[in-house]
Amino acid sequence: MRKRWLIALLLTLPLAGCSGEGAAGDTGEAVEAESNEETVVQENHDSDEEHQNETMADEESDSADGLEEADAVEAEVVAGATASELFPPGEQVAYQFDQEGTYVINCDPHTRMEMIVTVKEGSEVSGTVESEIVDFQFGEDITVSPGTIVIWKNESEVRHNVVISPS
Repeated sequence: MRKRWLIALLLTLPLAGCSGEGAAGDTGEAVEAESNEETVVQENHDSDEEHQNETMADEESDSADGLEEADAVEAEVVAGATASELFPPGEQVAYQFDQEGTYVINCDPHTRMEMIVTVKEGSEVSGTVESEIVDFQFGEDITVSPGTIVIWKNESEVRHNVVISPS
């Protein structure tokens, strides 16, 4: 009888380890802990995928409505000569060019800075265009369609402004 009980005990120990019912420090707890970690990692992974899918769905919905992050920029409409205030590094200004023509862009404190914006119907560039101000230079000259917003971002170490003059 004692032999049967010992054999039964030995046979159940590996099973007890798998179910997590072994004694503290038993390898069964380690297996269970690893299993729980895998479950938590898998749950987090699933949650990340769900969040990513929700974000993609939101972005698709925004695009379908014609709303994009860049379109939310507040831009002053150019109607003749205009100039922004001086703006510090890291800041930006935006102007919307609705009328066809050529516009000379300058910076009051730094007169050597110049850029040309040409607004022409049928141009391939439309929507929102970003131009960085770096090393006392505006971006390259551009040709855009009417209604395009140009954003100048100051990536320089000093303050600049954007002066627009129709030519």
